[in-house]
Amino acid sequence: CITYIIRKAKPFMKPVTDRNQRGFLIHKKNEDITKQKKEDKTKEELTEFFVKCGNYEDPERDDFVKYCSKIIRDDLTLDQIATELQYSKDGKPCGFFAVDAATVEKVIPEDKNKTDWRYLQIVDGMPAAAYTMDTMIFDYQNPRTDIHHSMYGYSYVEQAIDLITQVINTFMYNAGNFTENKLPKGMLLLNGDANSDRVAEMEDYIAEIMSGGPLNQWRIPIIPSGQKDGGGIEWKEINGKNREMEFQQWLDYLTSGVVALFGCSMDELGIQSQKSQAMFENGGTTRIAASKSLILGDILSFLESYLNKIVKKLNPDYRFEFVGYEIADPKAEADLIKTKVESVMTLNEAREVVGLDKIDEDWANVPLNVQAVQMYQAAKATEGEGEEGDESDDDSWEDYENDDESESSENGEESTEDSENSESDTPQENEGDIGKSLTLYL
Repeated sequence: CITYIIRKAKPFMKPVTDRNQRGFLIHKKNEDITKQKKEDKTKEELTEFFVKCGNYEDPERDDFVKYCSKIIRDDLTLDQIATELQYSKDGKPCGFFAVDAATVEKVIPEDKNKTDWRYLQIVDGMPAAAYTMDTMIFDYQNPRTDIHHSMYGYSYVEQAIDLITQVINTFMYNAGNFTENKLPKGMLLLNGDANSDRVAEMEDYIAEIMSGGPLNQWRIPIIPSGQKDGGGIEWKEINGKNREMEFQQWLDYLTSGVVALFGCSMDELGIQSQKSQAMFENGGTTRIAASKSLILGDILSFLESYLNKIVKKLNPDYRFEFVGYEIADPKAEADLIKTKVESVMTLNEAREVVGLDKIDEDWANVPLNVQAVQMYQAAKATEGEGEEGDESDDDSWEDYENDDESESSENGEESTEDSENSESDTPQENEGDIGKSLTLYL
């Protein structure tokens, strides 16, 4: 289980720039990283610091992947992790590395002899190093109120110690059948007495034609039965029926209990039990995905809190965050957004969620469901008809004015010609011209 969890956590030990990718991000507190556009030099320096586990190259020091592998193993085995911080001459952290957490103990403060030492490293019963709160970061995942263990965690191995002990005993019992068992499969009983020459003769014959193989496991001993009625041969079985695997159900129960404490499942570990079925018959894929999310969410959230203590010493305005483990299926996430866009969410709102720029169009601000689209189209059509009506009225008035001006000019020309030819125009003719104009307007 421990090796499996470490292997699953390793892809998150690299820096990324997208929240949907597996890895880690360092950003300012309360900052939406999806909207971050400009470069941040401090963020880049902090990211490089964690990748190298320091601000300078050191071949003797672990990189971030090896460092996290060590502290994850200590966390799952001991439920306590310890990291030593190195400082430069100017008093700033310049590096960090993992310390064997099994050798670190807390110093109980005393009123009489006050000291700045908070942790001691005990090796072979002797103090090897002392640390202050600034030089050592010590933490555990599962706290408890037990006064005898209140300063230390409660590891998964410690919780499963009884189950693990029984698993080991069951394994050793079955393995002993191949290493310690000295009983043969059976023996031949000769009815009647037989001297040693006859027994050796028979044994050599049977061994030559029937026995063989590594360690002569199937070599058949021949023993006189002591009965006086000679001539008969009888086979006596010693071991009985093969019952090595009658403990399989017991072993399955123990194994399932251990993997459950670590948040795993037997299917994802590749362990098949007697009650196992094909994964496509009982939704095994779904269970495995949920189990992986549970494991990663548990261990990575604890590591994130722990590593932020290092970030706080470097720059308290920034924070460390693991990303990518909550989205198990990108297709499901896309389908969820599509469903929201087709019901209550607009296209621009969906683009804002995934970190894209808005579309400067009216249709992008309407949910893409049938009713909303129909209402939007009807509103647009009504608005268009109103604009066309206004334009047609304006055109009619302009046509009337143009026609009126042309008619007036024609009437003026005719009046001039009539006045030149004759001065006998009557008022009735002028009234006829006015009637024409009114008729044209109407």
